[in-house]
Amino acid sequence: MSKKTAQKQDQPKQVQAKPIGKAPLRSSLKNMIIVLGTICTLSALLLSITYVGTKDLIDSTEKQKQIDAIASVLPGANNDALEERIFIAADPDLIVFPLKQNGALLGFAVQTYSDQAYAKRITMIVGIDVKGALTGVKVLSHAETPGLGSKISSKGFQKQFINQETENFVVKVKQDGGQVDAIAAATISSRAFCDALQRALDGLKRIKAEQVEALRQQSEVHE
Repeated sequence: MSKKTAQKQDQPKQVQAKPIGKAPLRSSLKNMIIVLGTICTLSALLLSITYVGTKDLIDSTEKQKQIDAIASVLPGANNDALEERIFIAADPDLIVFPLKQNGALLGFAVQTYSDQAYAKRITMIVGIDVKGALTGVKVLSHAETPGLGSKISSKGFQKQFINQETENFVVKVKQDGGQVDAIAAATISSRAFCDALQRALDGLKRIKAEQVEALRQQSEVHE
């Protein structure tokens, strides 16, 4: 055997290493769609779980906020106002809560709103006693400019409405011929507040008219 042949036999054979594990996923449009679809599905599932888990807590918080607001605009009622609430068919977002003390009617709280605000919808609750006087206002939600339109929630702005007789009170800012002093540099927010308040008064009149009509019809039946 020659030296060259012997040297070749002595040299170790080179073995090519094989990759461990699965072959890498080829990048393609199909694979990208699969991955994105999986991510979207998982995200939607997690959001659904979070919503279900927090919905009861959110509803409970909002309900308590509503109860506290009703109590603040006309104190003294001891009936379950939420159970006795009245919805207005022509305006479902307007809700009237009869307020009673030991069965005697004290007045009404009206949950009202305006979409004429500077930012998004203003929602508030207005108290009106049986004589038709405004007893209180509580803003539930708004997104007005801090330090300007946000003053619709302040006692300084709201005090001009308290004890006003609704039959004679012109619920408009003075620039529009009304009796309301607008917030400086926030006329739009002031107008929206007035719009929500007037909506509450109109809704209450509608409810009273319907009740009077119902009583009239009942009396005709018994005649």
